[in-house]
Amino acid sequence: MIQFIDKVSPGIDRGWSLSTDPCTDKWKGVECESQSVKRIVLEELNFSGTLDASPLCRVGSLAVLSLKSNNLVGGIPEEIANCKRLTHLYLGGNRFSGQLPDALSRLNNLKRVDVSDNNFTGPLPNLARISGMTSFFAQNNNFTGELPQFDFANFEQFNVSNNDFTGQIPDGGGRFQENSFLGNPGLCGSPLPNSCPPPQPAKKKQKNVSFEKILIYLGYMILGLIVLLFSVYKIARRSRKKADGVDGGKDRRADASSSKTNGASSEPKTSDNRSEYSITSMESGMNTSSLVVLTNSPEMKDLKFEDLLRAPAELLGRGKQEAFTELCSAMASFWS
Repeated sequence: MIQFIDKVSPGIDRGWSLSTDPCTDKWKGVECESQSVKRIVLEELNFSGTLDASPLCRVGSLAVLSLKSNNLVGGIPEEIANCKRLTHLYLGGNRFSGQLPDALSRLNNLKRVDVSDNNFTGPLPNLARISGMTSFFAQNNNFTGELPQFDFANFEQFNVSNNDFTGQIPDGGGRFQENSFLGNPGLCGSPLPNSCPPPQPAKKKQKNVSFEKILIYLGYMILGLIVLLFSVYKIARRSRKKADGVDGGKDRRADASSSKTNGASSEPKTSDNRSEYSITSMESGMNTSSLVVLTNSPEMKDLKFEDLLRAPAELLGRGKQEAFTELCSAMASFWS
């Protein structure tokens, strides 16, 4: 706290000393409860220094800080957020400048704030998040931007006149007098006489397609076209093969039918009760029993034509593959 008083009143002895106690020795401007510092009120003392919040906020029990009507300069430091039990902050009537720090919006116990009659600029921090605030004074500064969405139902006092605020006054602002908002040419809505213009319909944002995306989409289209053409080619080729197979089968069947017709016309007609492959001794002019197969195979030695005719019947009881093999071997031996 000594550092704090040295900053706000440099070179002036205010009776604050490290060898004394602020509560028992009753430091000037310090009020205590149960031997704990609760309020520091240093108003109209012509202080011309700066506000150093770091040593001040080490006093964890501090609830009220009032430095009204001095000549303090500079800005409000972010360290003000460490004064977590602060409920009342009065800094009006000085020469403070710069923007109000966002740290103020983190002081959830704040009820009354007075920063009027200074040189503050820029937008207000989001003080609307402090639900218990009941009083706010910011008139006669250079604040800009829109007003936070204060819950005016909880407010007892409110004044932001003579600034540069713009936009519509939040709902509920009409419960205060017009002079609480005057001097802000850009403000509109109740309780001010100038009404706000109807909101403009939101313009549809045009999607900006980059050149790289166009190339990617074009590549996908070309790839899809290649796949489609390849599929059509495969289907057409398969259909052509099937058509060729059908035509070839028809040609082979036609050739086979023609061959049979020609063969039948060249063979002599026999009796209906006899097979076309039956040969009698009278037709052939030889005795079938005397027909001998000439072959070098010892197994086929002295094989007669009757044996060949009898072979199929004997092969019926064997396996198909074995019977077919033996029959083919016998026929080959016979005709060789």
